[in-house]
Amino acid sequence: MLHKHQNPELGYSEKLNNVIVEIQEGIRNGADDYYKAGIDLYRNYTKELEDGSHKRHNVQVIVGNLCISIELMLKAVIAKETFIFIYSGLSDELAMALTYPDKVTTTYNFVNELSTFKKPKSIEFNEAVSRFYKIFPEQKALFDTFLSNISDIRNNSVHAYLPKYNKHQLERIVFTAIKLHRFLNEKKYFEFDIDNSGRSRFEYQFLKDFEQESGNSFEKKIKEAKEKSKKTMLSNIEIAVSNTDWNRFVTPCPICQSKAILTGETDILQEEVIDDDMQGNYRNSMIERLEFTPISFECVSCELKLNGLMELQFASLEKPLDRSEFLEEFISEFYIIEDS
Repeated sequence: MLHKHQNPELGYSEKLNNVIVEIQEGIRNGADDYYKAGIDLYRNYTKELEDGSHKRHNVQVIVGNLCISIELMLKAVIAKETFIFIYSGLSDELAMALTYPDKVTTTYNFVNELSTFKKPKSIEFNEAVSRFYKIFPEQKALFDTFLSNISDIRNNSVHAYLPKYNKHQLERIVFTAIKLHRFLNEKKYFEFDIDNSGRSRFEYQFLKDFEQESGNSFEKKIKEAKEKSKKTMLSNIEIAVSNTDWNRFVTPCPICQSKAILTGETDILQEEVIDDDMQGNYRNSMIERLEFTPISFECVSCELKLNGLMELQFASLEKPLDRSEFLEEFISEFYIIEDS
């Protein structure tokens, strides 16, 4: 039985490629449709709350649509950039067929197996998050605080019952969906769509209001930390963090100036530079540097805690930090160095 877009004249690798393209488009379109449905439901929900016409506050439907859209958006990225990693439990035969389709001579029909997601299955939500960060590591600082709590919420909203959900939690889900959708739009994952529904204006105003509210929350944290620093005899606490602790970095607290901890990730970045010998000759070369990307902050002295890129930005702590002086130690720990 042929797949709906299969041509009987095509060779095996062409048929396989057609199915891959269709799956990529299907995940991407599903992500977009669930997103628009969820945002429109949320728009109606907020409008009805404002005019008092809302009678049944079923937030579960909104959360369910948006959580599904978030999961599919993550998988849309993985399916486009590294298709084989959208699946869990690939057999050797299928992994070979996807990686080297021109080398596979078997007549076994992988096409139906790929399309149904029965065996192998699609990866779970948390695995999709992890693989998304491997493709776009710079996005972890923004999304990690939000995505880390979505898995259970998604499962309850889709498969069971979502208990009473407060306004702040709902807005965090909406914020995550809007920011992720906009990021994928910037990366051209979605086709250009003329919006005549007012959705884009609503998204813009929501982000503006959310960031304003986050700013107010940050100011409250700063005020509490300042009060704490006044009432407490602060000492310059010694914090034992090794130079090769790649997930922590010691930095002065912006409130009390005590030693505090930034938590994040360290990785190697490569940059292309153009060398000029001042005689009109140019040569391209690659340089490597080691960079620490902050994700959260904590000061044990004044008890200031900041989570995620947005709060770090308010405190001017979001910028990546150079750790290139420890590049050799990082390479020796995580990379195999071959003897020359």
